[in-house]
Amino acid sequence: MKNPYLIKLLLAIAIARFAFSTGQAASAQSFATPHVRLEERVFEDEQGPFLGLGITYMSAMHQHKRDHDRFLKDMECFKKNGFNFVRILSMVAWEDLEIAPCSFDNSRKRHIEQWPDYDRQLSRLIDTAYDDYGLRIELTIFADAQIVMPDEKERYSHIDRVLEIVKGREQKIIFLEVGNEAWQNGFPGKAGVAQLRAMGRYIRQRTPVLVALSAPYDTARETVRELYHDSDADLATLHFSRDRRKESGWYPVRECWGSVGELQMPICSNEPIGPGSSVASEDDPTKLVCAPVFAWLAGLPAYVYHTSAGVYGKDRFQDMAAITCFSHLREILPPDTPHWKRFDAASTKGPLKFFVERTVNGSTTDDSPSTRGCLYCPGAAKENEFILAPMGLFKEGMELYTEEAVRFQVYDPSTGKIVLTAETQAGDQFELPYGFGAYIIKGTTVYDRPNAFK
Repeated sequence: MKNPYLIKLLLAIAIARFAFSTGQAASAQSFATPHVRLEERVFEDEQGPFLGLGITYMSAMHQHKRDHDRFLKDMECFKKNGFNFVRILSMVAWEDLEIAPCSFDNSRKRHIEQWPDYDRQLSRLIDTAYDDYGLRIELTIFADAQIVMPDEKERYSHIDRVLEIVKGREQKIIFLEVGNEAWQNGFPGKAGVAQLRAMGRYIRQRTPVLVALSAPYDTARETVRELYHDSDADLATLHFSRDRRKESGWYPVRECWGSVGELQMPICSNEPIGPGSSVASEDDPTKLVCAPVFAWLAGLPAYVYHTSAGVYGKDRFQDMAAITCFSHLREILPPDTPHWKRFDAASTKGPLKFFVERTVNGSTTDDSPSTRGCLYCPGAAKENEFILAPMGLFKEGMELYTEEAVRFQVYDPSTGKIVLTAETQAGDQFELPYGFGAYIIKGTTVYDRPNAFK
């Protein structure tokens, strides 16, 4: 071949093909593929913004293969109760619940053969969840990786395998997580952090799907930044405290507020305290329902309801505390709530006034004994609209006072029912009973005054 121009052209084509195959051209691929995006702290798809409400189902692949009828009933339960994504594992070595992309010896040294239909099982699970039930998948790639897949080269091959399954299904995945609590699932120490960050970069170069790395072993600023700062991750998956000894058991609900300011990237509350969760468990419906509301108002795009049924599958989802109470939340709150300017009603002047004992960072605002009011009240405002979420009401309920003309509605978050609608003048007073122990208040200032809460 003597034509130098033709040689240069063929060489350029070859280089472009190589760049695409190694992921350097992934961004060009992403523009043509519908998928979930993050606009600052809000999830968006082709229909617009939405609030992420997930549910843990770590044994999903095992159930899909071994007890398909149960899997379908679980999907129906999730859809019926308002969830819009499901967190699953792509591997695990749990006795009698193994998910086997390769052959390995489980934790009891019993040999587990590779599933010959692994790719088909994962593909069909994703398709069934989304196509039949409208549920996206949060796919955690590595769990028990120190047992199932200790070799680094094999891990990268598994990532390629997963990404091949995801290809063409990008719109069915809310995000990919590299590892579940990776520090104890095959990625220990600084070398493990380095491998997670490298894998996050590798995935980011090869798919438009959003990427998280893992939950670090605690939520301290230094720990989280070591894993996520200047990484290729799109969001962080944090596992917040399950310490019920603090603040009458409300500390696990409100801890996320401080983390948003510490980490300048979107956060998913990925494995919070819940019914039957390890270390400590929470069955109080009020705290469980308030947790995602608090998270969204704090600026988190997603919250995952975490239960014993979602881990080992010995319990049933329909028996989990408060599972029927979540379906109304995404109907009450605006889909772009995490974008709104957040505030703390305990320390912020606004058109509605009532007693709040603690700030959302935990400090007490009044030393006197309280019988009427609430423990916390996170809020958010957008122009002249506002949302308030008084929670942890005292047994005598609470009194509302209007400091200016305002319209508002008060919702019971457990049922979605409106318990009060009012259009008021300054000085009006209302009483709310204890009820469910929490409310969601949505309102506007009558005189179209922007920045109503300062």
